[in-house]
Amino acid sequence: MRLRPARPDEADTLTGVARAAKAHWGYDPAFLAGCLEVLRVDRSRMEIEPHVVAEQDGEVVGFYSVQLDGDRAVLDKL
Repeated sequence: MRLRPARPDEADTLTGVARAAKAHWGYDPAFLAGCLEVLRVDRSRMEIEPHVVAEQDGEVVGFYSVQLDGDRAVLDKL
């Protein structure tokens, strides 16, 4: 597995990974539908907040982001 900086053009791919990860836990379709916006990876946020991709055999298999607020950092979307 390789970690690398995410590219803004991967926002849709990362959104798909986030949705698949949430669905893995067996939530009902109504709950998952309500989560769609929260799980969406915004390309413009990727340009100001670090996003890191986990890649295996050239395929994106996971990612995380870091929300920065002054001297505080919050791990997000792991």
